[in-house]
Amino acid sequence: MAKYEHGQLIVLYFEDYNHPEFIKGEVSLEQAKSIVSDYWGNDRRVTEITHKFAFWGVGQDEMGEACQILYDRNESGRGRFKVTECACEWTDSEKGAKAGLEIDTKGAYEQ
Repeated sequence: MAKYEHGQLIVLYFEDYNHPEFIKGEVSLEQAKSIVSDYWGNDRRVTEITHKFAFWGVGQDEMGEACQILYDRNESGRGRFKVTECACEWTDSEKGAKAGLEIDTKGAYEQ
């Protein structure tokens, strides 16, 4: 499993552009904006944050292969750690158009 420090962006890979970003630990909106812009530059803008809990589990990718998946929950529990979920929007209109498709954010997997 990946080891992330408090305030570090958890880089996840989705089939679509429309997904929240997750940051390890509880951070403020201003901190979240800074962290996301450090990774994405000016392409993605954080619009709101939610403090949640998450855990790494084993799931299947789109090819049916086993992979690590980050599951987020609203309640604390054994094996869960604090995360900040960042709702984002694209500033690039081309990526924003692709982001109009709905996806299931419960199945985010890490490379």
